[in-house]
Amino acid sequence: MPFRIKKRERRRVSRGLKWVLREQLWRGIRELTDPEEDPFEAVHQLRKRIKKIRGGLRLVRHVADGTAKAENKRLRDVARRFAPLRDAQSRVETCERVIAHCQQCKGCDAAEASALTACRAWLIARRDAMCVAPGQLREPIRQAVQELTASGEAIDRMKIDAAKVDELKPGWKGTRRRVRKRMNDARQSGSPEDFHEWRKRVKDAWYQSCILNGGFKNTKKKHRRRLRDLADLLGRVHDLDELARTLDEEADAAGKHFETSLVQSVIDRRRKERAGQAMLLGKDVSNIRILDL
Repeated sequence: MPFRIKKRERRRVSRGLKWVLREQLWRGIRELTDPEEDPFEAVHQLRKRIKKIRGGLRLVRHVADGTAKAENKRLRDVARRFAPLRDAQSRVETCERVIAHCQQCKGCDAAEASALTACRAWLIARRDAMCVAPGQLREPIRQAVQELTASGEAIDRMKIDAAKVDELKPGWKGTRRRVRKRMNDARQSGSPEDFHEWRKRVKDAWYQSCILNGGFKNTKKKHRRRLRDLADLLGRVHDLDELARTLDEEADAAGKHFETSLVQSVIDRRRKERAGQAMLLGKDVSNIRILDL
């Protein structure tokens, strides 16, 4: 089922939204418990599904009971348990993207290119050392399935004081305000923390616009694509920030294999480029109105 309230559910928003959120939970549980599924990939997909669900819960928190807030917290905690597994792989992928960009644009000198290659090898070894065997994931996955099942039951019982999809407009407007505020914070400080907060709010806006697609007339895919593109850009900025942080925190270990200052210099240049692109797109996205969805 698509991640949206269908048009025929416009006057039964509580039923439609609950179905959308529960469907994401069911899919996550199926992937986690499927013996044919790669457990590491299933965990990655689960974390993405949880972000969607939490975005949907934030959309209705102004018309829902305390269940929305409680389940938002529960799902956040479930996703955090698996964060280290994904983070180690993400560092490798980020380094590989930086290498590919340097090769394509010839934006690195020979010394920097050599340091990046050594950095990638070190990150792969680091990831492999941190990874657990698939069998060691059984207990964490079992606990996660229990939590997800309980969350689905709670969402099913959640009371949403909204009969029509139009009554969700305040939730979207609140998200849009938070997107603008976080963008201004990121522009003023330029800090990784503020860019990350901006990214989270943009992701909320993207997921909520997907849910609302079909609920409003004259939907415009281009606006949802712009939100998605901005979320992806900010995700790249965050990945670069996290790679830089890892190299800084583990400088002694990394420094035995390559010159970390050379890699940090390349990361900093690429980060500035990506952040500038995000700011330009953010100005456009922040003007999206509820009627544009």
